[in-house]
Amino acid sequence: MFGKKISVFLFFFVTVFLFLGQSQVNAAGEQVIYSSTNGDQILMRDSVGEYFVNGIKISNNKQITWNRLLENTWVGGSFTREQNVQFIDGISEIKSVQFASFKSNYAQDVPHAFVLKVGHILMSCREAQFSAGEWNISFKDVFGNYTPRYTDYDGSTTFPSDGDSYLIINADTGKVVDFVSNLNPYYYGKAEKFEIINATEGSNSLEIPSVQPQLRLSEIQDNKAKISWNSVPYGLEYEVEFNSDTIFSNSNSIELKNMPPNTEYQARIRAKNDLGSGPWSQYLIFRTKLQTPEVTYSTTSSTLQLNWLPVEGAESYEVDFNGLIVQVGNVTEFVPAGIESNKEYTFAVRALSSNNESLWSPPVKILTPFISGLSPNYGLVAGNNLIDINGSNFVSGAKAQFGTTEVATTFVSSTKLRVWVPAASSEGSVNVKITNPDGQVAVLSNGYTYTQQGAGPAPTISGLSPNYGLVAGNNVIEINGSNFVNGAKAQFGTTEVPATFVSSTLLRAKVPAASSARSVDIKVTNPDGQVAVLSNGYKYVEQVFPAPTISGMSPSSGLVTGNNVIEINGSNFVSGATAQFGTTEVPATFVSSTLLRAKVPAASSARSVDIKVTNPDGQVAVLSNGYKYVEQVFPAPTISGMSPSSGLVTGNNVIEINGSNFVSGATAQFGTTEVPATFVRSTLLRAKVPAASSAGSVDIKVTNPDGQVAVLSNGYKYVEQVFPAPTISSLSPSSGLVTGNNLIDINGSNFVSGATAQFGTTEVPATFVRSTLLRVKVPAASSAGSVDIKVTNPDGQVAVLLDGYTYTLPAPAPAPVITSISPNSGVLTGGNVVVINGANFLNGVNAQFGNVQVAATTFVSSNQLRVKVPAGISSGMVDITIINPDGKSAQLIGGYTYN
Repeated sequence: MFGKKISVFLFFFVTVFLFLGQSQVNAAGEQVIYSSTNGDQILMRDSVGEYFVNGIKISNNKQITWNRLLENTWVGGSFTREQNVQFIDGISEIKSVQFASFKSNYAQDVPHAFVLKVGHILMSCREAQFSAGEWNISFKDVFGNYTPRYTDYDGSTTFPSDGDSYLIINADTGKVVDFVSNLNPYYYGKAEKFEIINATEGSNSLEIPSVQPQLRLSEIQDNKAKISWNSVPYGLEYEVEFNSDTIFSNSNSIELKNMPPNTEYQARIRAKNDLGSGPWSQYLIFRTKLQTPEVTYSTTSSTLQLNWLPVEGAESYEVDFNGLIVQVGNVTEFVPAGIESNKEYTFAVRALSSNNESLWSPPVKILTPFISGLSPNYGLVAGNNLIDINGSNFVSGAKAQFGTTEVATTFVSSTKLRVWVPAASSEGSVNVKITNPDGQVAVLSNGYTYTQQGAGPAPTISGLSPNYGLVAGNNVIEINGSNFVNGAKAQFGTTEVPATFVSSTLLRAKVPAASSARSVDIKVTNPDGQVAVLSNGYKYVEQVFPAPTISGMSPSSGLVTGNNVIEINGSNFVSGATAQFGTTEVPATFVSSTLLRAKVPAASSARSVDIKVTNPDGQVAVLSNGYKYVEQVFPAPTISGMSPSSGLVTGNNVIEINGSNFVSGATAQFGTTEVPATFVRSTLLRAKVPAASSAGSVDIKVTNPDGQVAVLSNGYKYVEQVFPAPTISSLSPSSGLVTGNNLIDINGSNFVSGATAQFGTTEVPATFVRSTLLRVKVPAASSAGSVDIKVTNPDGQVAVLLDGYTYTLPAPAPAPVITSISPNSGVLTGGNVVVINGANFLNGVNAQFGNVQVAATTFVSSNQLRVKVPAGISSGMVDITIINPDGKSAQLIGGYTYN
């Protein structure tokens, strides 16, 4: 028996079980394999070879199956382990059964379990590992035997190392939850534990149920109910009599559906098996609930009305309004007082009668919309101006209404809508109404005013920035002032242009071209027709900028092939300026008034050329011999490292490339993908990492503008997920012999499947147990002493424990001891075999009789040797000497006598 409680690894499993012998077979051919003494728990086999626990079928096609799958993936690799076990009726055997509580790492807590000791089951194993671009697949079990195979014996082959095997079945669900066996790699490797508690024996008999079930109502609604009952000893099936219907169930509950509301029903139940039926339970009489009310609602920003359809049989109704239960009587509407805009309300309704009630209707949550204001809140009766409606709880698809005219809105956010104002027939203020798609309404009384000529404050212009520009126009300026309104327009002299509304004090406009240099008035017209004018507010000029200057180039030389980007430093540069290298003009990128960037054109030969910058107004700056074309100019670049050196496959993160001899205009390449690099200095580039199609390491290549290249092999690692850095807190144990080969645990945090461990300079694979525990086999060391322990996660992050493990030398072997020789005498010619007893003998030991070396010494154990006695020189006693391979010896004075 398992006894009261067992908690051990498999190798110490207690295997005393109840062997069943001949099970009872009833008239229908059903075989009771196990029955608890009270009949509550039953395992049986039917006439066709299917198996049941407590009426629940646990087999399929006469097979009981257990399967476990483990899948781990990491950057660049994966591991899969799958084990399948099949108990096949007619081939496999049940050796014994017990009922117990079971607990394991894999199955967790199983309070009611059948423990089946099984034999000759079909088992298959598969392990597949992908690493370094290669698959390694094995179909061997833990003992190195190929699968699929039958346990214990397979044809002519027996497997004594298999030991006992147990299938654990959850008696409540009928699921096979664990396989306890030496053949389970998790128990074989002691990675997991199990407990079997309060194991009890049973019988193989079946009786007619004699206990009356206790029937109860577990759930009741308006159209369905659930009734349940307790298990009855020896009950393999339950017969439910429901009104005039009969229903059979193997479980302890049944759900009744499609039932009319507010209707009385009765049910009773009895337990059955193939020997007969037990007594009926008492009748359970119950009534379905009243129909749940169907609720609708309508709202404005200050009102809320609930409506529902009448419920047959209802005598009154209750409303749960924001947690307050309100008795509303026998009515089908409810209008709560004190509704506020911009507030959340929740409500539900249920029906009541003198002997019944309904469920609460599904709770409805609403947020009343609210209009805080319009910007602007006035405009011409002609309409067609764009305004913003501000507030809260707006929903996409909301409609706006100005007076009686409804218009569509553009949803900006839950606090802002944008609409084109419809035309009005006359001046005056109108209500503005917002209706959300769910029918909720917000109203702002007199929210918008139509005017013939501005009702709001008149706009003013305080200034322009800048207030001058070339006659070609096309530059953007800012108009500063007050009382600007969305939809306002700007006019430069006689030319009107649209204005971008930024705020009531700021407009932006693109300057139109002028026919000649001169000053013009600036006019702003609001949508309501009110006007602001700034006399001579903008000046068109033929030339407006001070002349540019060039102070230097960076770099000032490059290959004749060109195509590298340089910086031109100076002053008074203007957007749109161009650069010229000798006679070749190229566009320039405007960075600031003191900095331009340009891509160097190719040259026909090595030489110095003038650099010319031309502003859009035609003014020019020249730097004589400002740039030098050469055949070769830069030393080759080098890459020393990346920071960081790993990231997600989605890319888009910025990294730093460290090295030497980098040049402005250099590019970076991740694998086969080239990206621009930002030149910081000759030892540092920055680049945005491109996305990758899969995780893995790629080479990093930097190419200088002169074509010289630096490559860092596997310099950057793409990962599926970036993990926090690992830490090592301790090792258990933290020391061992220099021969290694012992298993230790590395404790810490943030470990990832696929991590490796390093003892000093020797790297070994690590078995991932969980994020705080790795298990590794210690490698051998050449000498005793402490070494650092390093754990490297698949993303390259490292944890180091200095002097974390100590290698020790094995303790010196003790000297041998001789206690006796049997027999201790023999003929002078020798040739007889004697046994030398003692202690601390080592394999390879030598024996001497007097001064004569024994030809062969048979090592039996550390306590016993067997030797053939050599011929003696003369009769009498001789000393027996034993010499171990390490040179240590023992002597028994006068230990043997030659006759």
